Amino acid sequence: MRLSILFALLAFSTAQTFAWQQSNTVATINNTEITAGELLYAYNKNRDNSLPIHHDSLRTYLDQYINFKLKVLEAYDRGLDQNAAFQQELNAYLSQIRKPYLQSNRTEEALVQEAYERMQWEVNASHILLRVNPDAEPADTLAAYNKLDSLRATITDGKAFADAAKTLSQDGSAKDGGKLGWFSAFMMVYPFETAAYETEAGATSKICRTEFGYHLVYVNEKRPARGKVRVSHIFLSNQKHGSPTAQRLAQQAYDSLQTGANWNDIVKRYSDDNNTKMKAGALPFVGLRQLPDDFLDIAFSIETEGTYTQPKPTQFGWHIVRLDAKQPLPPLTELRAEIERQIKQSGRNQLSRPKLLAKLKAENQFVRTSNENAILNELANKNLKSINNRTLRSQTFFKLLNKPTTAFDLKQYLLPTDSVWSMPRLQKAYSEFEAATLLQVEDSLAPTKYPEYGYLRQEYEEGLLLFEIMQKEVWDKALEDSLGQVEFYQNHLNSYTAEERYVVTKVNGLSNETHSAVKKALTENPNYEDIQTYLTGVIDQSEVAKLKFAKTTITKSEIPNFESFVALAGGFIPTNNTTEIIQINEIRQAGHFSFEEIRGRVISDYQQALENEWNNKLRSERKIVVNEQKLKALSNLDK
Repeated sequence: MRLSILFALLAFSTAQTFAWQQSNTVATINNTEITAGELLYAYNKNRDNSLPIHHDSLRTYLDQYINFKLKVLEAYDRGLDQNAAFQQELNAYLSQIRKPYLQSNRTEEALVQEAYERMQWEVNASHILLRVNPDAEPADTLAAYNKLDSLRATITDGKAFADAAKTLSQDGSAKDGGKLGWFSAFMMVYPFETAAYETEAGATSKICRTEFGYHLVYVNEKRPARGKVRVSHIFLSNQKHGSPTAQRLAQQAYDSLQTGANWNDIVKRYSDDNNTKMKAGALPFVGLRQLPDDFLDIAFSIETEGTYTQPKPTQFGWHIVRLDAKQPLPPLTELRAEIERQIKQSGRNQLSRPKLLAKLKAENQFVRTSNENAILNELANKNLKSINNRTLRSQTFFKLLNKPTTAFDLKQYLLPTDSVWSMPRLQKAYSEFEAATLLQVEDSLAPTKYPEYGYLRQEYEEGLLLFEIMQKEVWDKALEDSLGQVEFYQNHLNSYTAEERYVVTKVNGLSNETHSAVKKALTENPNYEDIQTYLTGVIDQSEVAKLKFAKTTITKSEIPNFESFVALAGGFIPTNNTTEIIQINEIRQAGHFSFEEIRGRVISDYQQALENEWNNKLRSERKIVVNEQKLKALSNLDK
């Protein structure tokens, strides 16, 4: 199951406005409230937030939202949220949401400015990695750090670094001397990115720690950002032809272009890139790490739009590359929203664990009520199962929000792992227990403490429930009810009128030499069963291999100058494209589409009819009340 959700969080001008939204109910479904904040969170996700809120639009949306909530409530009533598979899928989605309390107090603006400054430069770097697990013992962590620290003192240049990387690095790049190629902001984890940008070209960074372990970074080069480039290309594959043949074919294509051949025709005739050969070899705008560096170097080396290179080699084959456009790095005003999104997604403003725990203690009234080591001494080296629970409940470690956490809670935390603990193990486990308790309490508070986070969690859960119940009540019913589909089609026949249309075969990839021969052959024998086999006897096999065949249906109005067009079975539809032939196999007269022609559309319409009927039933079974006055107040808040 795939859940598609847009992540667009609201920002409101004052705390008072947000509090008003939280506390005011605009509608109820039986005893379930829809608050102003919840409604606006959903409503604003698919609109331009700079525009005012119009009451009529908001009222219409509320009706749609009530239909959505009715289905979700029905899913809860049926217990679909208790299904084990549902819970597993929901937890997988929820685990991907970045928890808001993990963020540092460093202002987002400072991070935006830093990121944009870095985006103006590209870095070519190598690295040496010594892997260290995030929860490694201090002794293991120190050993890895000291090893890199000693190594760093011996590195004098890039060659020495590459030799060390080949021998010591525990990363897949070791065989290439630790080379990572070119990158820019957001392309590496944040600590690594920072180490690279804070190190001069030709120098080795200080040791940096990431989730993977400890790194040394050697900066090979830095250059101003090149932006993005859009090119078209003709590609001859080394894998398909071998490099010498690929080079020879590329040269043939280049020579044809030089003598005036049409670029599009040459692309279709020669290029091995099946994704672009029917699109004149056109690629979208691309930048760093979106295509191999050697190809991008060729593309960026072209200075004049519309000009193309001689055949150039890359690791994959030979290319003739034409420059279509270059796009420099856009100004910050254009990139700000994307930078802010990536900051949130990458977690670069995330607190370190010690700072996070200190923050949670301060915010949740953490009070230590005893010396934990005194209690731990009483538990160490004893079978926890044999210790009286009443005694354990009387021994309090600390309080959170005035609620005590006791030795009994620690026992429950430890027992699934072991029943007897040495003092060193127990002290380490207690530290983990204290942190886990802090995080558990904050997790329980977070949906209320951070309303937008709460709405997002709710959106995931309700979205999955909607999918489950819609599948049962609408989608599967319509798909499986073949008699109902036909009956619906017959009862709504006037919705499925059709103009004259033609079943056709399209042949693409023809050259000037093969176009007339293929058209003549198809005219003489329009009743072929296998067009590809039939044409093998008309033109060379190598030419047939270049052709693309597609059978489809087109309407008369799609044809240029269709008013004067007279269709004949076996005839051809006129086209100005010399690389294409369109032959008519069957003529279907104007009237109504047959059920088989539009079965997919009928099923979709049938599903919508079932959903409308179900919406009415759900509305009749529950009491719905809308507070029109408070709903109008929402549009007034936005003025």
